[in-house]
Amino acid sequence: MPGLLHLTECDGVLQDTEVHVWHADLQMPLDQIESLYRLLDPEEQARASRFRVRTPRDEFVVSHAFVRLALAKYLEIDPRDVHFQAGENGKPEIADGDNLRFNLSHTHGAAVFAVARQRPVGVDVERIRDDTEAMELAERFFSPAEVDWLRSQPVSARVAAFFTCWTGKEAYMKARGTGLLAPLARFSVIPHPGNEEMRLEVLDAPEQSASWSIRQLDLETNLRCALAVQNGKELIVRVRKWPWSRAGM
Repeated sequence: MPGLLHLTECDGVLQDTEVHVWHADLQMPLDQIESLYRLLDPEEQARASRFRVRTPRDEFVVSHAFVRLALAKYLEIDPRDVHFQAGENGKPEIADGDNLRFNLSHTHGAAVFAVARQRPVGVDVERIRDDTEAMELAERFFSPAEVDWLRSQPVSARVAAFFTCWTGKEAYMKARGTGLLAPLARFSVIPHPGNEEMRLEVLDAPEQSASWSIRQLDLETNLRCALAVQNGKELIVRVRKWPWSRAGM
């Protein structure tokens, strides 16, 4: 994919040659959270009510309202009129068959939303946790090539490198709609030093390796984020922080 460009405004214009990525803060005042809660449909509100801890509940509300507000811009409808259905393996899709494809990921305090036309897209964001046992987890869940790559990184950088690799794997799985059903060790996502592009190698289906583009997105110092798009090598990726104050709340 060509280099990243910034979105200049939230106008809902998305060309076939583009992928848009919005990232948003999830922490906001209670009155704004309650306003966002009213944008959710009854099923989402019921899910929110099942959270026993306040912070996860609030972040669920804000992240799901974020998706509705963003999609409403592209569909030119009210956020409450955005309807979803479960696609293959339960991946959410727009119910009316619109050609928009989207994906959401959130971690503590932050969410990322990606949208494209006509092609599957996946995104994953993770907050770096310094207490992560990077090599132990890699040896359990990564492919041998990924384990070797991680072991080659400086010890001081391994935790961050683990999350770089993990978000690439997760973004690819989410784009394909398989989630954690995919055998994690049967494919590799290897970062390139000094390059946003990540190399995909699918052991059981090598033809897939060339049909997907996976790249790192630089959002914040303590976050790692990756985007996966099918047949997206020539697409332009546009990124911007979500403008809560001008998003129609």
